[in-house]
Amino acid sequence: MGIEIDLLKVGDASKSGDAITVRFGKLDGNRDEQTVLVIDTGFAATGTEIVDHVKKHYGTDYIDLLVCTHPDLDHAGGLETVIQDLTPKEIWMHLPWEHSADIRNLFHDGRITDASLDRRVREAYDHIHDAYALSLELEIPVTEPFSDGAEVLPHRENGLYVLGPTKAAYQALLPDFRGTPKAKEKARLQALTDSVRAFFASASAAVSKAFENWGIETLKDPGSSATAAENNSSAILLLIVDDKQYLFAGDAGVEGLQTALDCASDLGIDLKDSVFLKVPHHGSKHNVGPTVLNQLIGEPLPNQPTNHKMTCVITSTAGDEGHPAQKVVNALLRRGAFVTSTEDGNKLHHAGCPMRQGWSPIGTMVLHSEVEDD
Repeated sequence: MGIEIDLLKVGDASKSGDAITVRFGKLDGNRDEQTVLVIDTGFAATGTEIVDHVKKHYGTDYIDLLVCTHPDLDHAGGLETVIQDLTPKEIWMHLPWEHSADIRNLFHDGRITDASLDRRVREAYDHIHDAYALSLELEIPVTEPFSDGAEVLPHRENGLYVLGPTKAAYQALLPDFRGTPKAKEKARLQALTDSVRAFFASASAAVSKAFENWGIETLKDPGSSATAAENNSSAILLLIVDDKQYLFAGDAGVEGLQTALDCASDLGIDLKDSVFLKVPHHGSKHNVGPTVLNQLIGEPLPNQPTNHKMTCVITSTAGDEGHPAQKVVNALLRRGAFVTSTEDGNKLHHAGCPMRQGWSPIGTMVLHSEVEDD
């Protein structure tokens, strides 16, 4: 059995995104001997690129499963195009408006009704709602991917696990989603804080670089509020093919990743045994820290390894400042990972099959001696 994981370069300037296609099974056999997945669809224009890629390299005009990890436009912008042109058999995506009755008591605005909350959230995520409406029109079943959802259990038998979030964790995050009263007030206060920080930063000549080597790590554990609620609501997926584990972390932060680690442990799965990790949120230092990386990959190694135990792919563009954070790249390398990014183009990770004709093996990034100072 073979597997191909394609991570497409998303974004053309200062904004990165995610668009991942996966094919596994008997890759030299018939289509019904293979499974084709799409995990996130980038921006609106990315949808067409995904369709063309799947048709050209996978030789099919439909996919078995489409997953939207979370509703941000850099992950969900191309949903409608992929749904329309690749006719997925099934879709996994969260539907925030469906949870208003469950979470209304978490809001402090007594004027909010179920209907008005639905409207506010739908306006913030109309691209998600439009994709959902299209799936209903095409009679494509939609399931919300929760790690405690009975509906996704059959897919675990086929090697695909949802490790997070739980339904309760997702609902607890909803009050901080954009388009909600609490989030709007939080954004206003954050804007004031950012403006003060910007003033003092421009008025000082602070050193902007820190120094690292193999034995010195400056990456710190981010605070619990470092990751946006939408990002922490990301569906985290684990695919197991031929007893090899492939982890897709969306844009999850340390809280979401810890939920995934706990869920995997309950299933008797050690995520450090994974051979592949899609690094969360384009390699941001606000999403990972030493503690969670030690659990996901392992402790820092005393010496640079000759054999890498895990391939870590970062989805980023060359113009996206801070993505990836150099200290995150170093932290991954220090733990024995093979690290690459989509900055210079699409990346293909494959196993159990030859390299695709016309494509070249990818190389690993190297340790940075200077990294961003906090």
